[in-house]
Amino acid sequence: MYFNNFKIVDIKRKFTKEEALSDISKLLKVLVEAPPDPFMNSGSRIKFYMNVDNILNTLPETLNIEQMYIIACKIVALLGDCHTSMDLRFNTGKIWLELEPIDEKLVVIGVYKNELKCLIGQYLLAVNYVPVEELLTKMPEIRAANGIYNNLVHLADAIKNPFTILLLTGNNNGDIKKVTFTFRSMENNSIQKISLFSSKEPPGSLIENNSFKFALSKSDLTYKIIDNMIGYLRIGSMTKYRESYESLLNSGASESLLS
Repeated sequence: MYFNNFKIVDIKRKFTKEEALSDISKLLKVLVEAPPDPFMNSGSRIKFYMNVDNILNTLPETLNIEQMYIIACKIVALLGDCHTSMDLRFNTGKIWLELEPIDEKLVVIGVYKNELKCLIGQYLLAVNYVPVEELLTKMPEIRAANGIYNNLVHLADAIKNPFTILLLTGNNNGDIKKVTFTFRSMENNSIQKISLFSSKEPPGSLIENNSFKFALSKSDLTYKIIDNMIGYLRIGSMTKYRESYESLLNSGASESLLS
């Protein structure tokens, strides 16, 4: 389920706190009526609304559309449902970088500048000097995930958006147009720091190394050819089912019932 009800006439428009609360109340109405059990993740209806109040207590007197988006993401994430999220429908620029999760790392599979081609095959260590491990612990605040794979996929999406980057890295006064990434090479463990700038249009055509390929079903099979002589194969479908099974057990399901 995706929410994309922002009807934007002027991307620079400011919302008053009262306007924001009015829109959020409509969002909450959908959230509590659409899912079968919207309060399961919070534990109870009261706890859910207490969590909502904690988020709304941070509202400033005026908000821009990006701040509205972040607030809405945090509220939707309270459902704890990895299939429910806010769909970004405004474009103030993005970071053009393609990442895929492999062995619990985010690996570069595509870039948009020829001089960045050397990054393909390297994995992400940090964003704005905040380690990936720390970013993963913060991701559930803005989007729920069912297991490490889900969380990595969501993080790969989030770091394309300069506003979610600032939220995750805690650098709310930083440069929203410039993001510093730290990568490590799988071949020689060397580290590179690269600054990328957000833009509405890609800085060039997508560049993918022909010797770096992935199967279409990322949850079931990951296949990579590092070069003509070295290969890598991992079948991960059982990992996905194990994570789902453990999630059900943690939520109180009986093991005999699931068998």
